[in-house]
Amino acid sequence: MAFMLCGTLAASAEISPTDSIPAPQDTTATDTARTSPFTFDGYLYSRYIWRGVNFGGCPSIQGQLAYTNGGFTVGTFVAKSLNGQSVGFANTSNVFVSYKYKGVSLTMDDYFFYDEDNLDRYLDWSDTTLHFIEARLRYDGTRCYGFVGYNVYGADGINKDALYIEVGYKFPKDDLTVFAGFLTDKSDLNFATSGGVTNIGITKEKKNVIGKLPVTGSLVLNPNYENIVDLPGVKRSFLTLVIGTSF
Repeated sequence: MAFMLCGTLAASAEISPTDSIPAPQDTTATDTARTSPFTFDGYLYSRYIWRGVNFGGCPSIQGQLAYTNGGFTVGTFVAKSLNGQSVGFANTSNVFVSYKYKGVSLTMDDYFFYDEDNLDRYLDWSDTTLHFIEARLRYDGTRCYGFVGYNVYGADGINKDALYIEVGYKFPKDDLTVFAGFLTDKSDLNFATSGGVTNIGITKEKKNVIGKLPVTGSLVLNPNYENIVDLPGVKRSFLTLVIGTSF
């Protein structure tokens, strides 16, 4: 049944402007002294936009803890809405494992959208599971990037045959990135009842704005917004301005 999993979540009841997990950090310093293999990154955004979908319609605080050894990285990413509500899809907890060789990486990502009513189902891996597992192949060049994501596992009956494809181009001198994403078909993971261009945008970064913290501004357009599912915490936004910082 279309969107059975999302419907189950709603009944029981969102890299950010960019979709990608930050690339594994080089753990060897220039003086050959080894830094910690553990990293933590925090983010605060005015909106949680993921592949053109607006989660929560409110500010979002996010964090990622990761461990890297050579080309392997394993970690967890958590996003929490700041609207005081615990129901909906603005809260997510992801676990991922990734391997990167030069500019090519393969990532397995486990998405779990949670609220206070379904946390007890985190260990449920039956045919009604609330987990989505996606395989993602990515290339990062000096100025360009591209990736393809495919939902390899989820509850029985969900729509998971679509590919999500995103490409981007960076202008380092201007601290500017442009990007575009396309969904080949309807997809429960991507909250879309039809394929199409879902994510077109531009991101500008300014360094050392708040003390030493950078500030980013992203303008994100979703031409496919009318085909976003109607569920708690999922907004149909054609155009969104996102302001954020990382720490």
